[in-house]
Amino acid sequence: MIISEKRQQLHRYIDVADDRNVEAIYTILENSMTEHHKFSAEDLETFYERRKAYMNGETQNFTVEEAHSLIRNNVGK
Repeated sequence: MIISEKRQQLHRYIDVADDRNVEAIYTILENSMTEHHKFSAEDLETFYERRKAYMNGETQNFTVEEAHSLIRNNVGK
């Protein structure tokens, strides 16, 4: 089913759904459309500490490929 068909089907379903189901669908969609992640002060502090260490060359860094290799080789050990 392509996305336009899914949209049409949702419209038809909502037209005949009972109030409880309409409320549930609305809640799911509203939460997903308005949900924005907020970082805590602790998260931001950790982020900036790690960034500072990275910028000063104090941490070991890996490319994505190197990280994947390390993960694959260490799984199960």
